[in-house]
Amino acid sequence: MKVQLRNRFFAWLPAAFAALSLACGSGGPSDGSSPSPGPAPDNREVIQVGETLPTEWKSNTIYQLTGGHTYTLNEMLNIAAENLKISTSGTGNATIQGNYGSKILVLRGKGNTVENLNLVQLTPGTQTGTDVFALITQGGPGWVNNVHTTGGYRGINVGSWGTPGGTGSITHCSANTTASDGIYIDDLASVEVRDCKVWNVALGWPGDTGGDCLQFDMVPDITVDGCYLDHTNDGKFCLIALDVVTAHITNTVFKSLNNSACIYAGADKLWNIQNCRFQGGVYGIQNSTHDLIIDNCLFKGQTTATFSEAYIAKISHCTFVDSPIALNSWSTQADEYKEMRTSIFYNVQNPFNGNRCVGSGNLYYNPNRVLPDSFKAYLGADLLQGDPAFTDVVNYQSSRGGYDYTQSTIPAPPPGM
Repeated sequence: MKVQLRNRFFAWLPAAFAALSLACGSGGPSDGSSPSPGPAPDNREVIQVGETLPTEWKSNTIYQLTGGHTYTLNEMLNIAAENLKISTSGTGNATIQGNYGSKILVLRGKGNTVENLNLVQLTPGTQTGTDVFALITQGGPGWVNNVHTTGGYRGINVGSWGTPGGTGSITHCSANTTASDGIYIDDLASVEVRDCKVWNVALGWPGDTGGDCLQFDMVPDITVDGCYLDHTNDGKFCLIALDVVTAHITNTVFKSLNNSACIYAGADKLWNIQNCRFQGGVYGIQNSTHDLIIDNCLFKGQTTATFSEAYIAKISHCTFVDSPIALNSWSTQADEYKEMRTSIFYNVQNPFNGNRCVGSGNLYYNPNRVLPDSFKAYLGADLLQGDPAFTDVVNYQSSRGGYDYTQSTIPAPPPGM
């Protein structure tokens, strides 16, 4: 039976669900205007590909591979073109595989799209040259949709490779069984990663020496939404990004081994993290950003849920479960600002470890500890403790990931999450 949200500290949940529902299903612009007419007709030449891949690939062309068919390569498929699309016709994705020490597919040029493909590197990927798929945008846009990679040093590599100004979109994709990173993105002006799944990575790096589910390098504007990033097979990070101006991370599940962090945010400007679940890891979020905003997230089982060196950190509507420390943050400058509001701490030893924080509307319950009144200086004078009426609700929310998946944009996690 579903537990009713009775406590006033959960009053924000229905509003959050309503916002998610509006965001993902209204069917038209939120301002009430008429929807746009859609993209212009695609006038590119369409070539149907049979059981053998072409030896020549032309710009401004759509190549439709045979759905359900497997193409086997003896050497890398290296294509230079613009405004080219590789897709599939018929039932199911086409598969391109190879058993040699190099990439499966490299596509370079502006305005290219790869979709509806399975790309498999059968040779164990221990060298950088064995990335399964590289999309090189050369300063223009590039799109990857419904592409699933297995093996290789990296699975999906999208970047501009030295030409400034490129953009990328990676949607409905997956990468698994890599020697290093699952998805690696570099040298773009902006990128979005939506509805992607990455697991079983960093197989070529013992311990926590390298390899991440999702890595960004020199990408100032990033968006990650509705993803599942599982790094429980080994160390390092589910998501790492450096040199970011703005990062929006929403509706994503992070699972990490207990010797690293779910998210590592470098010395960047703004990270806005909402409606996410963090499970395991030394840290849920490890950051040295300037501004950090965390809202409506669940942290469970970290040594420290959030280790923040941010100049400004704002945490609200979050649930922290089974962690020694929820927020570890020591301010070194007088005008630094940290706040924790309307959050729940369940079976947490210290909700705050630091020297400066303001709070309000927080609730703390640990059957083995009563916080001293000194914590009210950090969590608010209205801090409540020892309210067992909400424990069933927290347990239910924790089992569901901190929010109701039936009303969220994120898919339910696999069994055992």
